[in-house]
Amino acid sequence: MTATKETDLFGEYKKLAQEVSNSTVIENREKYFSNFYLSDVIEDDEKSTFVLKIPGQIAEFISHFQAMRGQGIACLTVNGLDIEGYPASVNVEYAYESGVWLVNYMHLSLLESQSEFKNEAICPRELE
Repeated sequence: MTATKETDLFGEYKKLAQEVSNSTVIENREKYFSNFYLSDVIEDDEKSTFVLKIPGQIAEFISHFQAMRGQGIACLTVNGLDIEGYPASVNVEYAYESGVWLVNYMHLSLLESQSEFKNEAICPRELE
């Protein structure tokens, strides 16, 4: 399966952000996060709670971009304003597992200004 223009990764991201705002993301994490992300990226409870809630950091969406990065991997960049009104971007890598697109990696960037927003999908690993 590949992400196409018909694949709405931003729609999936918004569902995840809603889970964060409803405080149900921890209980429903298997619905949104890949096995890799849950087992290898998240190491302890305090860090995992923050990391799973990254999508909730963008309070106002301004733009988003998605692109394929290989077989079963797609990336999404979401630009917007954080919960305090400052510019921020979330970069998400999705992996296609068991018939659904799941978050495989995420990166939150707190920015100085909206001029730093990317105008293309950037995978989080490309930022490290």
